[in-house]
Amino acid sequence: MLVRQMVFHWLIAATVMFMFLFAMEALGTTEQLTMRQHFGNLWAKYAVAVVGLVFVFPVFLYDSIKLSHRFAGPMISFRNAMKHLANGETIQPVKFRKHDFWTELTGDLNAIAKRMELLNDPPQAAGK
Repeated sequence: MLVRQMVFHWLIAATVMFMFLFAMEALGTTEQLTMRQHFGNLWAKYAVAVVGLVFVFPVFLYDSIKLSHRFAGPMISFRNAMKHLANGETIQPVKFRKHDFWTELTGDLNAIAKRMELLNDPPQAAGK
C-alpha cells in the first residue's frame, strides 16, 4: 500500500510540475507555436531533469520502504507480544533490530513480561 501511495503521489507531483512548466513555456513566449513545438522546447530544456527524476525515484522508494519498516516492524512485534501476554502466555524477551525505532519500549515490555511470569508461577513453598 505504501508503494502504491508513493507512486501515486509522485505521478501527481510530476503531472502538476509538467503542467506548470508547460504553462510557463506557452505563456512565456510571444511566438505562435504548436503544442508539439512547446513540448519540444520543454523536452530540450528539462530532459536531463526528467531522466534524473525517473532514475532517482526507485532510490527514494526503497529508502521510504526501509524507513517505514523501522517504524512498523517494531510495532508489529510489540503488538504480537502484547497479544500473547494478554492471553496469559509467556514470551521470549523482545528485541528490535539495531536501527529500529521504539527500542526503549522493549525494556518496559520485557519487564512486564517478567513480572507477569513471576505472578503466574509463584515460587514453590519451602520444604516441598
